Amino acid sequence: MESEATTDGASIEALEAAGRAAHLVDTASRIVVLTGAGISTDSGIPDFRGPDGIWTKNPEAEKASDIRYYVSDPGIRRQRWAFRASGELWPDVAPNSGHRALVHLEQRGLVHTLVTQNVDG
Repeated sequence: MESEATTDGASIEALEAAGRAAHLVDTASRIVVLTGAGISTDSGIPDFRGPDGIWTKNPEAEKASDIRYYVSDPGIRRQRWAFRASGELWPDVAPNSGHRALVHLEQRGLVHTLVTQNVDG
């Protein structure tokens, strides 16, 4: 059975689920937030494993994040040090609506803990 869609393409079930989630947040006294790489991709920061991910496009790049290669290969270490020292990991990015929503929740005093899998700074 197919989901009934709204004019913007979202399913009614998805909108109802979002409404229930919003209600839970609105009535909570404290929440725990879990974010992953997806929160920053809308800002132009690539993830690692997605279709346009750093490791997807360049499988060799994964070695820089593998401690075995990092420790055993001075070239990888020099490359990573130079990259980080440049100070320009992602010079043209800005917070997106997901980041702004987290700021809003924090300002309301709702965020008890934020757990992230991000390494984007």
